[in-house]
Amino acid sequence: MSKVDLHIHSTASDGSFTPAEVVRHAHLRGLEIIALTDHDSVHGLDEAYKTIEEEKIPLKLIPGIEMSSRYVAGDFRFEIHILGYNIDYKNPELNKKLDDIKEERRERNKEMLGLFSQFGYYFDIEELEKRYNGSTITRMHIAQFLLDEGLIKTKREAFDKYIGVKAPCYVPRVLLKPEDAFKLIIDYGGIPVLAHPVQYKLTPSLYDEMVENLKENGLKGIEAIYTSNTAADERFFKRLAKDHDLFVTGGSDFHGAMKPNIEMGVGFGSLYIPDEVAHNIL
Repeated sequence: MSKVDLHIHSTASDGSFTPAEVVRHAHLRGLEIIALTDHDSVHGLDEAYKTIEEEKIPLKLIPGIEMSSRYVAGDFRFEIHILGYNIDYKNPELNKKLDDIKEERRERNKEMLGLFSQFGYYFDIEELEKRYNGSTITRMHIAQFLLDEGLIKTKREAFDKYIGVKAPCYVPRVLLKPEDAFKLIIDYGGIPVLAHPVQYKLTPSLYDEMVENLKENGLKGIEAIYTSNTAADERFFKRLAKDHDLFVTGGSDFHGAMKPNIEMGVGFGSLYIPDEVAHNIL
């Protein structure tokens, strides 16, 4: 069983566990090193560290973040995520920049919720923020809200019918360029890593081209060990990292009830993250 998980979310973004619950659950799962990597947010880290200290939990916590960006190369244009590890999460300038990103996301969410009026549904952002404990609201929260209200039968239906990229209530986000996400992470002491590359569904040559471009902007590692990887995927991404002289990391992408089939440390059940990937960060 894994003792390490370097990709975990809390209620500071789109997870269902508070930061305190994250560290308690990690300890119960037998984990020894974790990274809290909320989307565009470091606001959960103080609570997580405080819980570890006050409850004397023997857990090493790496301060992290997951930044969203839009990669553009020729005719290709798609969203990629960058994990930032060991970031100086207390830095006031960093927090101001992240608050600006959070406010942009909030305005986008308000616009999306407003579009539900065409279906006779009237929601406001404050209602969702209250329901989800002040979390940074994402499309996953909107899907969960629709499910809880009995308006859909599955979360997948929410994306297909309302909030997917081609659906009528979707509003695109204003995203950073990858180089700007790298700069933000590096400027505040962080180490940038490409998150869940399996999700981008590229050809081997396009993965190679993308990673080469990202390395030129400061990429240091690839999350080659990930919940939804097949064995062949993991071999491919480890080889990709080696070919570009990048280190490997691994994580479950745990979200609690927001992704109920994914457990911390083991993903769908068979994920194994070796201890040495944490030493690449530490």
